[in-house]
Parts: sequence; structure tokens; C-alpha cells
Amino acid sequence: MEVLILSADQLKCWKSKLNQHLQLVFNSHIEAVFNEELLCVVLVIDDELIVAFGFAYRREMSQRGKVFNAGIIGGIAVHPDYRKQGLCKIILENIERSIELAGVEQSFLFAYEPSIYVTSGYTILDTPIRYFDRSQKRWNTYVYRGGMVKKHPEPVY
Repeated sequence: MEVLILSADQLKCWKSKLNQHLQLVFNSHIEAVFNEELLCVVLVIDDELIVAFGFAYRREMSQRGKVFNAGIIGGIAVHPDYRKQGLCKIILENIERSIELAGVEQSFLFAYEPSIYVTSGYTILDTPIRYFDRSQKRWNTYVYRGGMVKKHPEPVY
């Protein structure tokens, strides 16, 4: 198996395969969102087959009056035949390394199965999130069931 960390610019040739994988894993018509906040996608491939991936976005947010850079993690999807092999943890480790290098203070993870991510340091998020929506040019408030949060150490230079 091979792990690839792709920037937004490198994703064009993968978009179709990523969407097929999302639809297989979640058994629903889902399409990946690639916008200007997309930081990277971590892919795990086995013999040219995508077996797992996750997305990382970077966004300015506000919580309890403090504005900060946040990492948004989502779309973690592991092929049913490859589950329980630690791929989710590999994806998270690579995403977290990328978002920490991008200077995030906290990451927010949106999960269908929150219990899976507790061992990686995530806790249930019970405080509403305020974020700046660039397309609407205004602050919005967001609450997501299954939302989780993790504080990251200050970067050392």
C-alpha cells in the first residue's frame, strides 16, 4: 500500500475516482467538495485502487470570541474490505501533520462514528462553531452532530 498526500492542484485527475470511492463507502451519491480552503487529501492506494482517504481544509474560525486558524477534517472513507487495518489512523496522522505545518491551532473532525477517533485525541464538540464563509462574505454559526475537536501544539520553528 502507498500513502499519497495531494494538494488541491494535484487532485484534478483523481476527482472521478474519489467520488466513486465516497459513493461505495457511504452507499450514497456523494461528491467531494474542492474549494479554495482545501489544504490536502491523503490517499491510501493498493494496486492503483483507492482504499481510503480523507480531506483537510483550512479555515478562519471563531469560538468564544477568539479568532483562529482551524483545520477541518472530513470525508474519511475506508473501503469496506480494508477496515480494521489502521488506515484511518494513518490518514489522520498525515492530515494532522499537514494542518499543523499550515499553522492551525485546533482541528475539527466530522464523523459518522465519533468513537473511532477518540484514541487519536479527539473529543466531542458541544460548543457551536463560528466560521467566516468566504463565498457569502459573512460569519456563520454551525453545530454538527458527530463533530469532534482536537487542540494542536503551537508550532516550533
